[in-house]
Amino acid sequence: MVRTFNIEINKSYGWEIDITDFKGSYEDYQDVADAPSSIGICKEENGKLIALYDPFVPKDEAIKDANEIEIFTEECKFVHKDNSFKGSFVDALIYIQNWYKEEFADE
Repeated sequence: MVRTFNIEINKSYGWEIDITDFKGSYEDYQDVADAPSSIGICKEENGKLIALYDPFVPKDEAIKDANEIEIFTEECKFVHKDNSFKGSFVDALIYIQNWYKEEFADE
C-alpha cells in the first residue's frame, strides 16, 4: 500500500513533508539515524519516514545523500496544493527545490 504525504512550502518558514495522518509533534518520533545532516529534521516510525522539515531549500548535496539512503527511496504519493505525484522522498525534495526556483525566479 502506497503511503500518502502532504508537502507544505512557505517562503517565510521553510518546507515540510508529513504523512497524511501525522499526529502529535516531532518530539514524539525517533530521528532518522543516517539522515543527511543538511536536512533539518527527519523523523521515522517503525523504520519508515513520517516527517521531514527544514527552513532552507534542499541543496543538491542533500538530495544526492538522500538518494543513497534506503529509507528515502520508498515509493509514496505526495500532495502539494492541487498537485500530486508518486515518487520517492528524493523526488519530493527535488519537487520542493524546483518550487523555490520557480517561485523566486523573478526576484
